[in-house]
Formats: sequence, structure tokens, C-alpha cells
Amino acid sequence: MSQGSLAALKGLKNGQLDLAVLAYLNEFTDTTIQLTTFDTQSFSIVVPPDDPLATNSQLQFRSLRHQHFVALKDNFVHRQAFRQLSHQNHVRPTIVFESNEIGSILNMVRQHVGIALLSNAVQLPAGLQRLPLTDAQAPTFNVGVAYRHSMTFSPTQADLIQRLTAAFQSVDWHAY
Repeated sequence: MSQGSLAALKGLKNGQLDLAVLAYLNEFTDTTIQLTTFDTQSFSIVVPPDDPLATNSQLQFRSLRHQHFVALKDNFVHRQAFRQLSHQNHVRPTIVFESNEIGSILNMVRQHVGIALLSNAVQLPAGLQRLPLTDAQAPTFNVGVAYRHSMTFSPTQADLIQRLTAAFQSVDWHAY
């Protein structure tokens, strides 16, 4: 089961994890963690093509105040983005379903249970479409390789981390 980046960050900080791929919003400010960012994406609203919202080419979050949402649980930064957008726009959209699995969220959207706020890093299957948000202060979804500053790696581990980070940085994530 997927636990989300907030759970992974907690695992890094308490020593349960030595290395993680973390997602975070906007800026990463935890000085105990070394983080190398390799991707930055926007957030969009995901709808089925026959949803009335699908006729829009883009949306403002405040226009979604009466919509039902399906959402990732609290241990995901997607939920932080949802809260941030709700707060900025003074709205409280209803969450009708939540899960730790993106696949479940996508299936619920496809079944018209609700719409979803997801980063553009999430691959959409056929039968769903993405509507970009136009909010001026919309959060960004950033992903990076992270470890504790205090962590000491063996030469082999350090080489693996360097290769892993370089491999992630060499991918054009926007092409997916």
C-alpha cells in the first residue's frame, strides 16, 4: 500500500528510512533533510469527458465549491494542496471518497463519484481528462530524492544515490 510523502518524510526523520523519493508543495524547508528536486508539476482537476466541467479548457478552484471530490488521504501532499486551495479561495468542497491509492481515485472519477485534484505527474488512463487550474497562487507539486543530512553512506551507497539522482534528473517528466 502506498503511504504518501508525508509518511515517508516522517520515516526519514525518525530513522526508519535512509532514502526516499518525496513529493512536496512549493518549497522544501526542512533543514534536517537533504533534498534534490528532479520534477515540478502543476495541479489540475480530473474529470470524465462527459462531466459538465469537461467543456471548460481551464478552471479556477473557487468555481468548484459545490463539486464532490474524491481525494488522496491526509498523508499525501495532494491533500495539502487541496486544503491550501480551499483556504485561499474560502471554499469547503465536499470530499465523498478518500483512498491511499491513486488507481482507486481515478476509478471513482471515471464512475462519476466525484472529481479529483491531482498533480500533472499522475498518468491519466483513457476516459479521463485534465483541466488546468488558473489560480494565481496554486501550489506546485515537486518531487525529489531525499535523505537526512546526518546520514553517512558507504561509498557504494553514495554512488548509488548519485546515479539514482542523475537518472531521475535526466528524464523529461513532462513528456509522460
